[in-house]
Parts: sequence; C-alpha cells; structure tokens
Amino acid sequence: MTSSTVNTAFQQFMLHAVRLDPDAVRTARSSRDWLIDQIEALPGKDLAFPLLYSEAHIQFGSFARRTKCRELDDIDLMIALMGGGGRYETTIGTTCKVYVPDDHRLAAFRDAFGAVNSRLVINQFIRSLSSVSHYRSAQMKRNGSAAVLDLTSYSWVYDIVPAFLTTKEWNGRTYYLIPDGDGHWKKTDPRVDKSRATAINQNHGGYVLDVVRLVKLWLKRKRGLTLSSYLTEALVLDHYNNSYQSAGRYMDLELRDVLSGMAACITSDVSDPKNIDGNINHLTWNERWAARTTLQEASDACAAACSLESSSQADAISAWKKILGDDFGEY
Repeated sequence: MTSSTVNTAFQQFMLHAVRLDPDAVRTARSSRDWLIDQIEALPGKDLAFPLLYSEAHIQFGSFARRTKCRELDDIDLMIALMGGGGRYETTIGTTCKVYVPDDHRLAAFRDAFGAVNSRLVINQFIRSLSSVSHYRSAQMKRNGSAAVLDLTSYSWVYDIVPAFLTTKEWNGRTYYLIPDGDGHWKKTDPRVDKSRATAINQNHGGYVLDVVRLVKLWLKRKRGLTLSSYLTEALVLDHYNNSYQSAGRYMDLELRDVLSGMAACITSDVSDPKNIDGNINHLTWNERWAARTTLQEASDACAAACSLESSSQADAISAWKKILGDDFGEY
C-alpha cells in the first residue's frame, strides 16, 4: 500500500495492521455471548458443575478494554460462581481461602483442609466444557488461573476464569476472587482497569487507546524486549494520566513521546492501578535498565523519523517502515 504522506501512511497502518478487524470484533462478541449461554446451561446438564451467579459474570482483559492489537488471539471471560453460604479469608497479601458448607455444590472441590481448591474447579470447567459444540480442546492455562477453550470455528481461544464476587469489605470495595495458580484464590477487580482505560482515553480526546494498541504492536515486533501486555498498558495510561498535554491524532508524535515516557518510568516500580497487587513491574534490575535503553533508542529513532517529515515524506515513510515493520506502507 502506498501513501504520499506520513500521516496517510499511519492512518492506513492503524486501520489495516494495528486495530482489530471490525468484522472479527463483531464475530468475537457474538461468539463470546454464545459461549456464555453454553456455560450458563452447564449446571443443569452436569450436576458436578458449580452453580453460577449470572449477574456477576464479566468480560475482562485487553479485548474487553479495547486495547488489544491485531491479531485477536484470546478473549477473557470471568464466570462467577454461586458462593451463597460460603466465606473467605485473606491469608498472605491478596491470597484468599474459600470455605463452603457441606451441602454446597462446591464442597466436592475442597482440599484436605476444607478450602475450595481452585485447580479442582478449573479441572471441572475443562471436563464440562468438552460438551460444548464446535469444541476442539480445553486445557488449564500454564499459570493455573484459567480453563483455555479452543473452538474449531475461530482463530482465538477463550480464557475462562472461575471467580467469586465478594461482599463489601471494610473499605467499601467488592472484589473478584480468581485462581492464584496454587490452588487458592486471589483478589482482583477488572472493573477498575476498564473504567480507568475508558476515562483516560476520553480525557485525551479518544486517542489513547490507539496509542496503547500501537505500542503493543511495536513490542510484538521488537526483538529483545519483552514487557507484559498489562504492564505495557499501565505504563502508557500512566504517561497520559500524569501528562498536562493532551494526546493528539498524530500517532508518530504520540509514539515518540510515549516511548520516551516509558523509558523514564521502566526502571522504577509501577503501582497496580487497582490498588491490590502493589508493584506490577517484575523485571529484574538489569532487565529494567536494558528495557530503558531499548525504549529510549526507539523513541530517538521515532524523533529522527519525525524530523525527516519536513524535508522528505519519502525518507520519513522509509524510516517509519524500519521502526514499525514491512506492512507500514510505501511512499
């Protein structure tokens, strides 16, 4: 695809390479709703499957927050379990143990100490999900936090996370309890992440989500630098949340500035936006400094590409192509 200006090249790149394909999004949302209906029917078909708290199901992750870049590879669903009559207690940090009465449907998933074992619950999800039509395979996610369902009709998988919605705690907050990977449960609240992304994006004219997507795509293609999607998103949102300057529609300038901002922050701890997990920057000290160098070098390359725009659009487009990949376009 050819373009006569950098601005046009970026518009085409965002449309065809960065943002999710609109048809794929529509199909994904429809298939997600269909799958939720299938899961809703499981307690009546399989008496071993836990009872569900339908009103508390929630979509989470980058697809729900509209911060995922191409290609769509997974969709996250949090399926709420009926916890009536049960209780939970916090042990260490955000780790919790859940207890239910003997006559509770979840009693079959208790461990030797009487607590509901989240791994056993996920395994039951995997067994019961095998009855869903168009089923290809299901397995436990490597970190033990979700049942990963692969359906034949789609190119993406579903990460299905069993969860409890708590009652209000002393601070007035409710939380979701999800598997922690070790058989227990941990607190989270994806509602905060979603509302934060939406609010910051709206405060900056609706341009921030595109920047998040662009940075994520650049990271996918940048060898030698691995940042988690969640940390990346937090850093970009922090950059705009703490900036006095509004985001604009020119993605070349935004990418230049946000990469420099990320470089300045990556060597420090990064606070969990949900105010639950504390620091979410788990890079080692050496990894942080290496990431800082890579991010600043990338920002400098973006600045050099921007400076070419006033003298030669062709040279500028060529420079951006080196930064963003072969599908950026030609002059």
